[in-house]
Amino acid sequence: MLQWQNMNDLRSGSQLQPNRPKARIGAWVASFIFLLITSTATAYFQVFGAMKPFDDEGGLITLLRRFMQGGSLYNSVATIYGPAFFLYQWLAHLLLGELPSNDSARFVSLTFWILTALLAFILVRRATNSWILALIAHALVFQLAKVLGEEPAHPQELCLLLVLAMLAIGDSRWPRAARSSCLGGIAAAMVLTKINAGALILVILALALTFSARVSRSIRVLRSLCVLGSILFIALLMWPNLGAGWAQRFLILGECSLGGVLIVLWGTESDDGLEFRDFMLATAGFVVAAGGITLFAIAHGASVGAMFHWLVIVPRQVIGGTAWYLFLQMPNTYMVCAATGLLCAFLARTRLATPARIAILKLGVGMVVLVLAGTYRVGALLCLTAPWVWLLAVPGLPETRGRISPLGRQLGSLTASIFILYAFPVAGGQVRIGGVPLAIAGMLLLGEGLDYVKSIWPAGAASFPRTVAAVALVAALAIPVFWTVRERNTFAKLEPLNLRSATRLRLPPEEARGLREITTLAQSSCEVLGTAPGMPSFNLWTGLPPVAALGAGNWVTGLPDSTQSEVVRDIDSKPRLCFIYNEEVIHFWAHTHDVGDRPVIRYMRQNFRPVLQRGANVLMERNVVDTPD
Repeated sequence: MLQWQNMNDLRSGSQLQPNRPKARIGAWVASFIFLLITSTATAYFQVFGAMKPFDDEGGLITLLRRFMQGGSLYNSVATIYGPAFFLYQWLAHLLLGELPSNDSARFVSLTFWILTALLAFILVRRATNSWILALIAHALVFQLAKVLGEEPAHPQELCLLLVLAMLAIGDSRWPRAARSSCLGGIAAAMVLTKINAGALILVILALALTFSARVSRSIRVLRSLCVLGSILFIALLMWPNLGAGWAQRFLILGECSLGGVLIVLWGTESDDGLEFRDFMLATAGFVVAAGGITLFAIAHGASVGAMFHWLVIVPRQVIGGTAWYLFLQMPNTYMVCAATGLLCAFLARTRLATPARIAILKLGVGMVVLVLAGTYRVGALLCLTAPWVWLLAVPGLPETRGRISPLGRQLGSLTASIFILYAFPVAGGQVRIGGVPLAIAGMLLLGEGLDYVKSIWPAGAASFPRTVAAVALVAALAIPVFWTVRERNTFAKLEPLNLRSATRLRLPPEEARGLREITTLAQSSCEVLGTAPGMPSFNLWTGLPPVAALGAGNWVTGLPDSTQSEVVRDIDSKPRLCFIYNEEVIHFWAHTHDVGDRPVIRYMRQNFRPVLQRGANVLMERNVVDTPD
């Protein structure tokens, strides 16, 4: 039986304190079962109840099918995503017993989404000892990680889970050898999934490990090199775009956020006292994991040279100019906030930084994170709170600071400040991915702020009504239930798409009927189906081959005119070629740029006529050529 202890305090009163160890285990089990049921149901209704029109999922599913049907990685299967992406998708679909499809990809993404939110719950519960803050963290991360369900089959699902695994392992009480090896392995898996996310994790781990090491002359030199390298890294990352104002503002935000953490960490000595052996173990973990994943790629036709070209060289090339990018809007007030956060980090090293002032700042920043993440203002969350996560690097009260290990504190603050760069240069769903570490950091700060309030105002805590704590806990539990009911009601109003590869997917009735009609007509009228821009799900649904040279995604502005001219010469000899044209998605990719003069678009407009339009999708067949009698 569970018993409340100190119910008068909102934070500690929300803790279910068992009067025996079995009850504590029971509380964890009950929490897991509750969150697993509600989050699985909610995620299923959301994932199988929507589909993004730009159809990244179709391109990724096509790549995976080509790979699982025997294509060699980075040769016939050319992609900028690493072999770890293909490894976990290969394993998942072996378990599912089928080739990748719109349905199966959603099941895989749904699993990552649920695990990510559950890991956030574990991390915050362990670090704060608060059930309420852990439930809130789960709700915030579940909402931010919704992007995993909106963009199924994307490798960022593994990246986000690895980020939270890194934070959890870094703050664990595992033996140092196991902890260091696992952190190195996580870094390798990240690098071999998405190179941009992997580079961020390498910077984070390099800084965290060096600042956790036992201080010596060589460590001081290494710290200086890591600090200088991390500051230059941000500038080098954004260098190709620094002529644009949006990139300059992002640079200021990134440097101020990281700079604040480095200022607080500089000159400190960690209780972890890592030694040279720990660095070697992390390196060994990286090498072993990277070697295993690379061997998987080589066994599936890859060469080291081709991997390096596609994973390192190609991502650094500008794809389609700035027309391809999505900018994160940063007004002047955000820049002022960033500069203020950096200034306060300097002041935190002076006598002005009393425990009371630091605690008030932690409480305030935690509340801001709660409000911005809770109201889904993800752009403001990234820009307004990242310059203040240096507060997490400042230890809490002596009686509670042991809840977060020194390495965990450093990893948390560095990840929250650096991983915002994941939203550069495409600030779409990437903003929500970058906001997840900030949401977790915010809950940790909120917990430490409440700890301080309790320590200086014990009489107020004792007089706090017990019912308020109970109501807060019930409200935190009610949120997942409300989401499940809401999404179930929405899902019930949708209509099954009932197309091959997407039998479980449901969409609004008009949209579902329109997609079925276009798919059916294309199947009966066409032998080859091109899409503008790349929307390969239509090829999955119709079973028709695509125009292979165009590929998926933003080929309209992504392919140079010379390549498009070759495509025109090739498709000119295909009499039963059709196109599905979506002007809205083209504008999504190209913004305000005119694409009418691009060779394939010009050829399509001159030689094809619309035969059926449903929504923004237009099926186009070749013009009928009049022949003399």
